Amino acid sequence: MANWFRKLFGRTKSSPIQTTQAEVDVKTRELEALNKEKDAGIERLRKEIEIERLKREIAEVKANLKSAPEKPEAEVDFQPPVSDEYLDSLRSQLTEKETLIKTLKKELADKEDEIDDKKFDLNAAKKKLDESKKENSELKNSLRDIENEYTAKSQELDKVKAEAKEIEEELGIKKQSLGFVGEILNAKEADSRDAIEIKEKTEAVIQFVENNVCDIFRETSSLETKDYKELCEDIWKWGNFERKTWLKGKTVVAFVGEFSAGKTSIVNRILSQDKEDTKFTLPVSSAPTTAIATYISAGHETSVQFTDSDENLKNMRLKTFMEFSKASLDKINLSKLVRHFVVKYNNQHLNNLSILDTPGFSSNDHEDEIRTTKVVKEADALFWVVDAHTGEVNDRSVQIIKKHLEGISLFIVINKVDGKSPNERDQIKRKVQQTMEKNGIQVRQYIEFSKKEPLNTMMNVISTILPRKQDNNILDEIKGFSDKLIKEYEEEITSAQKEIRDYQTQINEAESIIDTNPKEKDIRIEEWNNNLDRMGELIGNTFFGSGGNKIKDPERYWELDARKAEIFNEVMDLYSEFADARENWQINTQNKLECEQNVKELRKYIQDIKQLNSKFNELTKPFN
Repeated sequence: MANWFRKLFGRTKSSPIQTTQAEVDVKTRELEALNKEKDAGIERLRKEIEIERLKREIAEVKANLKSAPEKPEAEVDFQPPVSDEYLDSLRSQLTEKETLIKTLKKELADKEDEIDDKKFDLNAAKKKLDESKKENSELKNSLRDIENEYTAKSQELDKVKAEAKEIEEELGIKKQSLGFVGEILNAKEADSRDAIEIKEKTEAVIQFVENNVCDIFRETSSLETKDYKELCEDIWKWGNFERKTWLKGKTVVAFVGEFSAGKTSIVNRILSQDKEDTKFTLPVSSAPTTAIATYISAGHETSVQFTDSDENLKNMRLKTFMEFSKASLDKINLSKLVRHFVVKYNNQHLNNLSILDTPGFSSNDHEDEIRTTKVVKEADALFWVVDAHTGEVNDRSVQIIKKHLEGISLFIVINKVDGKSPNERDQIKRKVQQTMEKNGIQVRQYIEFSKKEPLNTMMNVISTILPRKQDNNILDEIKGFSDKLIKEYEEEITSAQKEIRDYQTQINEAESIIDTNPKEKDIRIEEWNNNLDRMGELIGNTFFGSGGNKIKDPERYWELDARKAEIFNEVMDLYSEFADARENWQINTQNKLECEQNVKELRKYIQDIKQLNSKFNELTKPFN
């Protein structure tokens, strides 16, 4: 940080506090030296004081000698003789010492003055040091602020760099995506003229069935909506196989599963057959790279093609395909331009096999689900890959299988089991199996697999799969259904014609009654009148007179009277018969008209279906 600080301020000399500290150190050393000299001078002074004391003692001795009285010789103590030379020597030394003491006193005074000066300098230096420390503290605070600002700027710079990197990566992806789009839009047709013609004829059959056959069947039969949906789905599958030459006559196996379950890695092992010198493998990474369904089948050389939104097969460079990624797909929605990739690879193990590597199912990607389920329906077998580390088939996968993939042979591949113990493997298998059984999903076989498992574990299972019959059954079914409809309608016409004849017979009978009934009524009415006349003749003119004449022939009279009653009942029956006849005539006439109309419609249906069959036979002739 010191170098950075110096660079920041553009200087390399020592700071003020460093200079002041050096001066204090020098002054301190000088002061210590003076103190040592002072101590030595004091020691010398102490010795001189001791000499002075000795000199006073000597002077006292001399004074005592001079003033002492003389004693007899016998009483005088013995004293050692002291020569004058010795005394002179002592005096000389004493003078030198006195001189030295004066000198030392002067030096001591000088030193004390110097010490005072040094103390003053030291106090000044300490004051300067305190000021420098304060300045240093302020500089440290400034430095701390600068460092904090530097840290903040560094973090901001790192963030800007990260954003710049993301933008750069995004621009790279967009550039790559635009490159894909450019190559796709400018791609050349891969199909031959014959293949293009077959595709066009296939499309014509599909459109005819969807737009004409279904409409006719809807009008002329009792098929339900689901039947039409199945018909359209079946004709689409037929057309799909007719267009996709890489599927025709081959066993199609699809590898499906959750993202990162290892689908593509398994496909690559099948392609390479565990050989290191493999010339081609699908790209694998931690991201969902299989963004669009990819078909792999045998070919004379390694090549990549794709089908566009109009199902046209076009060529693509192998390098472009290898660089393709889901990130590119998501940026420009390339799935609108590319429906499938078709990879042909010179591999003998693919001669009768077509492998479908799918986008799989990420957690929230509905587009992946649509793309995958649509193409998986054309597979003969489905290998659903489960990551052993997850250890289960999640609810979303279960619902997809139940909703979209029913009827396809299902194999559950529990992948990446090499890191699991035998007991853990069994537990995972039981859990997955329970999930399938609970949801009523039939599983043909459970396969434990990993990169360490022999490849034959997978290849032996694939070899047992037989292709579903992909012939022209749906075309024959449509023709057969048309012929069946014609036969049913002809039988209905025959039955309706018989009903028409029966209705006509009943109409004729009613008309006969209607024609003869009035005459019969007239006859009965005339007979009624005649009987009345005869009965009048039998009772005579006085029948109602006051004379009370009797009936001339009572037996005959009452016979005519009984007959009169019979005639009345017969007339009433004729009236009733006439009314019933008219009602039956109207009903049977209406029924006859309805049957005739029905026959007319049936004949029209037959004519339409025959025309439909003629056009259908013409369109499907190239596929017979």
